[in-house]
Amino acid sequence: MAAYAPTHNFNLRTIIIDDVEIIRQIDSVIYRFSMNLYRWLYAPEIMHFVVRAFAPAWESEYLKARPKLEVLRNRQRLFRTMPAAVIMVVGNRRAPLSLQSAQYALYNMDLYAQSMGLACRNLVGNQGILNRNRQFRKLIRLNRKEKIFGTIALGHPAIRFRNKVTGKSLSVQWNNHTTGR
Repeated sequence: MAAYAPTHNFNLRTIIIDDVEIIRQIDSVIYRFSMNLYRWLYAPEIMHFVVRAFAPAWESEYLKARPKLEVLRNRQRLFRTMPAAVIMVVGNRRAPLSLQSAQYALYNMDLYAQSMGLACRNLVGNQGILNRNRQFRKLIRLNRKEKIFGTIALGHPAIRFRNKVTGKSLSVQWNNHTTGR
């Protein structure tokens, strides 16, 4: 499905990880980073005061992240249930429009997987954490010029999406004639 995405970078590649040990390592790397973030920016009560006093425009975003990090802290891992596979879109870090091309590819994979009944979760931002971890990069054999541009986790059997739209239709207009809802 990624091959059907509009792209400007024709040299992207996909890494599919279904090895439980590597998925656990992904979980561990992101969990440790998240807990360090929590330890330094959320656990000390003074940090909320600092954000409110010196960056009030960021306070709402700061407060949104806290409960998510607390859930991770209590669960003691990133994934509630381990996904069946993690797919990464990788490419040359210097190729123009690689991030955009990778996001199109991931979106196609996401839509297709969901249409096939597989739950998906885009690990937005977490590829930055994985890109900085030398051990993980070596484990999946990324070379120095490569970068992970996007990551999606497939198959979460214990997740039920609350925002799933059911029984809703969209009004469609063909030229100047509108069909019903």
